[in-house]
Amino acid sequence: MKRFELCALSAEQAEIYLYGTFGEEILASEVVQKILEASSKYKTILLRLHSRGGDPLDGLGILQAIKDAKTKVEVNTQCDGMAASFASVIFACGTKREIAQFGRVMIHQASGFGYGQVDELKQTAALMETINDDMASIYAEATGKQKDWILKNWMASGQDKWFRAQDAKDEGIATSIIPGLVAESSETNPIKLAAHFDSVLFNSQHNSDTMKLSMYIPGLNKVPGIKLSAESSDAEISEAIETALGKTVQLDAELETETELRKAKEQEIQELSTSALKEKSEALIEANVGVKITAEEKDYFLTMAGKDEDSYEATKKQLNAMPKIQSVSQFLAEGNKDLAGKKSKDGQPLIELGYKELFKNHPKFLAQMKTEDVELAREKYEYEFGKKPTW
Repeated sequence: MKRFELCALSAEQAEIYLYGTFGEEILASEVVQKILEASSKYKTILLRLHSRGGDPLDGLGILQAIKDAKTKVEVNTQCDGMAASFASVIFACGTKREIAQFGRVMIHQASGFGYGQVDELKQTAALMETINDDMASIYAEATGKQKDWILKNWMASGQDKWFRAQDAKDEGIATSIIPGLVAESSETNPIKLAAHFDSVLFNSQHNSDTMKLSMYIPGLNKVPGIKLSAESSDAEISEAIETALGKTVQLDAELETETELRKAKEQEIQELSTSALKEKSEALIEANVGVKITAEEKDYFLTMAGKDEDSYEATKKQLNAMPKIQSVSQFLAEGNKDLAGKKSKDGQPLIELGYKELFKNHPKFLAQMKTEDVELAREKYEYEFGKKPTW
């Protein structure tokens, strides 16, 4: 996956990955270009984040591009792992803001580097204050909280405010949580079993001579298989405690085994699904090489079709809508019929154009010619342009 590759999830939705540091791996110029491209083709854009932040000044253009895009399409954000510092600002810009089960969001004041005389340092400090104010405004719009409250509580000087997924959702930073692998299981869950014990079982007074074991009877009786009475002896109660703890360890081991088996099964299913998708994607693209697409376009369409089932269907639909391409001989032989009445950019009838104009203005013609007869293509190119081609 390239850093700024625009990935089609479906015919109506695309996603852009923002993985890295803003101002370094993530360049505003590239991200803005992809946002503009996506907003002209799709109804929904998903910005996927895994970033420790970076230069806020470099990201101001991204904020404006998101704002402009939201007037035409829906822009959502997703925290795949970490959205820290300026990345949390981008995350807060989404209409829908999803965070992974183990994701983290971090908010703090903007930081920067100053050098020079006192007046220059004061200017830098003033600039940072305006950036803090703008960041707080974005957080406030997303969460519904007051900007001054956010500046005081989340952006206090020298502090990093970290939010786990549930905290981010509770505070309104995220709108929903993406479920992960860890979920509450059946009643055999050792956490549930351990909850049957009163917390005093592990109290520091456990070894106290004054402790009455009978106080644990109500909790122990909630554990499946244990039944004590008010007349049970201390020895019977101690044995029940050992039994309950043993069951906890046993169920913990069973759950771990079940989890590993489930993961292995999920991996097997995923591999089978990936293999099947790859196989039918290759068949789809191979059937269209030379018919709807050129050999040079093959890898691009294969990548798009092989992402997931939705991408496969979107690619299939796109290929079905594309016109068939002609061979070089067909193109030239049937030019009067296919190009009749059509003109080039400068108004010249297209049928009268030579190889030079075809090479310059019709890249698919050149691509197809290179596929069918690369030597002829080289010869014509060198003749028309006076130099050898780079391919």
